[in-house]
Amino acid sequence: MAEQSLQKQNNITTLIELEQAVRRAQSLQSLEFVIVNQTRRLISFDQAVFLSRPHEHGAPRVKAISNIPAVDRTAPFVHWVERMAAKENKGAERTLRHKISQDKLNATDLDDWTAFSPAHVLWLPLIAPQHGLMGTLWLARHAPWTEKEHLLLDHIAMSYAHGLQIFLPSHDFSGIIKRLRSRPAVIGLVLFCTALMLIPVNLTALAPVEIVPTDPFVVASPMNGVVQKILVTSNDAVNPGDIVARLDDTEVRNQVAVAIKALEVAQIQKEKAERGAFVDARNKEVLAELAAQVDLRRAELDFTRERMNKSLLTSEKAGVAVVERPDEWAGRPVNVGEKILQIADPDQTELKIMLPVKDAVLLSPDNRVRVFLDSDPLQPHEARVIRSEYEPHLTEQGILAYRVTAELNDPSYHPRIGLRGTAKVFGKKVTLFYYLFRRPITAMRQRMGW
Repeated sequence: MAEQSLQKQNNITTLIELEQAVRRAQSLQSLEFVIVNQTRRLISFDQAVFLSRPHEHGAPRVKAISNIPAVDRTAPFVHWVERMAAKENKGAERTLRHKISQDKLNATDLDDWTAFSPAHVLWLPLIAPQHGLMGTLWLARHAPWTEKEHLLLDHIAMSYAHGLQIFLPSHDFSGIIKRLRSRPAVIGLVLFCTALMLIPVNLTALAPVEIVPTDPFVVASPMNGVVQKILVTSNDAVNPGDIVARLDDTEVRNQVAVAIKALEVAQIQKEKAERGAFVDARNKEVLAELAAQVDLRRAELDFTRERMNKSLLTSEKAGVAVVERPDEWAGRPVNVGEKILQIADPDQTELKIMLPVKDAVLLSPDNRVRVFLDSDPLQPHEARVIRSEYEPHLTEQGILAYRVTAELNDPSYHPRIGLRGTAKVFGKKVTLFYYLFRRPITAMRQRMGW
């Protein structure tokens, strides 16, 4: 009984703290962050998605996802959630809290469910008494939802809806309409807006950037084995011939010992046959075979010694070491050709820019780039695009992006390898109308297919 009373008191305290967080939200984005992340303090879940308030004849759109700072509109998970939300929005229970069932799903949606979401999904509409449905909270986890959790969620849903209605846009255009009643004013406004939309501007996009070495020497494993130790750390100076890593040589050292013994046995047999050849002519017949055996054992010994020498990895050029977490390499198995570390020239660097797929229109050689490094954000550096890859890759943030390589215009400036920042990539000149409405037009074409 005391434990239940304490749990109830903790729930009440958490509800009060969440409502305070709703009141302190300064913007719609901060409130959406509270909804998808801080609700976990009250109810445990694996995924939380906030869906916008659907407009007339429209479908809910994903506005915020738990544990993710920004929503990537190109992500398959976002498309799947919006597709499922559109189906739920057409049902009679769209304004009622309910569990989403898998019974009516087709094979494609069911496969996507298995890939993207846990089994138990709860549809929690956020309804305000004055303005109706303000949005929907999509909650997913592996365990079933309990009735007690339903009651807590119903309470906090009303608080969220009350907070969301504060950020509703104002639609009072009466004052503007009164000022535009005269025909000359309307014509003048139309001409002004048209001229404004024809102003030429550069297409731009922001993307993360990292300073990486240009054409580094890759220290790779020459054979299958296990890393014993990395002997250098990042930014250590390295000269040609320096040992930078060591592979475990226990097995190959034993093989060398066995090969030495095998060679000694072969040599003894050969010498014995040579002495017997003076007495018995039959020993001359096997003498050539035993000589070949000696050559074979000597070749095996040379081969195993060469393998043992390969367990010491050396650098072939001067520079600084670039290695990720050297302490974690000990005991890690590696295959032939697997990269272990790099030796880079600190005076030869380039920029690695991960440009999102949605901004791929900017990909062009010699595009202007302005770089703001996190170590010195007030000092921009000019650069230009050298090349870009054709295949996009997932970034650390899970965003599909193209790798773009650029070089700094100032050849005397050599930033330290590993520095990160933000790059502003400049594209071709376009009208202000195209600059403002490029993404809405792209989204409309993807949705409508024209």
